[in-house]
Amino acid sequence: MLSWWTSNSFLLSVVLFVCPWATIAQEDNHHFSWANLVVDVTGNGKVPKYTFWLASNPASAYKVMFQQLFEAQQQGSTWQKAPATTLALPSLDWSFLPGSNFTNGLVFNITGKPKHSGDPKQDRFDYITFRNNLTSVTVCVNTSSILVCRIDAFLKFDVIISNYRWISAPPNSLVLFFKFTPSDNDNTQATTVGVNKFRTGDAYFNLSNVAHGLLNPNETIQVRSVFKENGVWIIYERFNGPDGLVNDPAFNIVPSQPVGGDGDGNNNTVIIAVSVTAAVCLLGVLLVAALMGFVLFKRQRAQYYTPINAN
Repeated sequence: MLSWWTSNSFLLSVVLFVCPWATIAQEDNHHFSWANLVVDVTGNGKVPKYTFWLASNPASAYKVMFQQLFEAQQQGSTWQKAPATTLALPSLDWSFLPGSNFTNGLVFNITGKPKHSGDPKQDRFDYITFRNNLTSVTVCVNTSSILVCRIDAFLKFDVIISNYRWISAPPNSLVLFFKFTPSDNDNTQATTVGVNKFRTGDAYFNLSNVAHGLLNPNETIQVRSVFKENGVWIIYERFNGPDGLVNDPAFNIVPSQPVGGDGDGNNNTVIIAVSVTAAVCLLGVLLVAALMGFVLFKRQRAQYYTPINAN
């Protein structure tokens, strides 16, 4: 299967001018689209969740719901929740801000703040924000002498936690837990397909293995992830709480079966397909034609040119 994430350096360069369209609804429930990726944010229930799908295949949608924040300790090869540290994220006061466009995408924020009830589980940070970035890139690959270019749209979200106050003792880590399932089956198990990379159906989730301090970007925080409790645990090693943290995971969809795309199961929009062999042949024909034109021009000019008699 084609790898759409890399291309060889010797490939022909293709310059594409693509104008993805985007829509933004000014309601508690927000609808966003960019290129071929569509995202619905459910805000009227004050629960941080969204559903995303390809516009070319709306029947196959995927759901993300942020559920808990807790501290955890590693016991051998497994992770266990630290007692009395679990915070149910839907219990926060959430605000859902409509998106704003930028050059190659749009941004929308989901922010949760504690209700300041005096409960240390609630009041352990100033706020948590999921800063979502719906964007796309154009990727070209070469296969069987065919240069194929397409748009890959994806949803990145920065996890931003401000001024975190630890409850349990070192060396416990901080965990963000969320559900990641097909929208029609909450019990579907995701599979691990790489380091910090999971797949459910045709949808993928991945993140880098390093986060940074919010107030001190030079601070690096090791990140790992496991699939547990039918969801994803993003595990942040212990960090300096007042500095907070910033991390940037991403979701995208790469269909394994064609649904009206390029015949290889990758249907986010095929932009151009050019036979390299045919292109070389066409270039040769053009060069020969240019050479013949130059020779003909020289001959025509010689017929009308009369040299001056030196005598």
